Amino acid sequence: MSELETMMRSIERSTGAAVGSAIRQGQLQDVIWRLAAMPMFEEMHNILDDRQLGLLETIEAIRDERLSFARFGDGEFMLMLKTEFNIKFQRNSPQLQSAMKNALLTASENESSILIGYPHIFHNLHWTGVFSDVWPVMKKHALRFSRLGNSHISRPLAFEALGDGVTRAWRGLWEDSRAVVVTGRGSRFDLEPALFSNLKSVDFLYSEPAHAFTDVGRLAEELAVLRPEKVLISLGPAGSILAVELAQLGIQALDIGHLSSSFRNVMAGGRFPEDTPHHRS
Repeated sequence: MSELETMMRSIERSTGAAVGSAIRQGQLQDVIWRLAAMPMFEEMHNILDDRQLGLLETIEAIRDERLSFARFGDGEFMLMLKTEFNIKFQRNSPQLQSAMKNALLTASENESSILIGYPHIFHNLHWTGVFSDVWPVMKKHALRFSRLGNSHISRPLAFEALGDGVTRAWRGLWEDSRAVVVTGRGSRFDLEPALFSNLKSVDFLYSEPAHAFTDVGRLAEELAVLRPEKVLISLGPAGSILAVELAQLGIQALDIGHLSSSFRNVMAGGRFPEDTPHHRS
């Protein structure tokens, strides 16, 4: 009898046949799903392990080389892959898909000024499903880069893994800097003091409350005139595109996404970022 069969029978004895059978079926599906995904994960590790920086390494590279940073996560890749895919605060379009592909191409040709973040390689069921959909697109673009960052530096994972260490690392990116924050009107994003209290000064430049991609051109033009020392962007997929455009203008732009919410979720027992309302009530 295999180890899996022994475990299944133990579950049935401890929970009752009906419940145990349902759990057994679910676990069998889990095992089958994981086995089917093994070749994909092997290819992902073969391509990304030598290219993708760790969480702290990503922040250190941004700091030491004064890089801009643009995050490409599951949402960005799903938008690129499927025209019918939308997220609640950014509708999809052929123009958005083209802009994201161009941003990746531009970044791959300018690695000395901008770092692209790719998702952490998770092996859970949720991410296995995501990677099964988007890995062909991720692979195509990853092969153009000699180095990639980790897009989860602004997600709860970073604070779970590194705690105060990642907080200090983020603060080191803007110590005594004058910054402009770009976010949507009415956005729930705010400057969490534990992360941002060491900024010398900060101004806000507001975009649309949702579907901000159509506003990227205006934002880039205004920031090209302002020439801030740093631009901190919390604007969904539009922020990834804007960060690349600003890097081309010689402006350091950091796509920080849900950074404040992620800090509060892990360090102060706050809500998970996606459970935080998109707009202030």
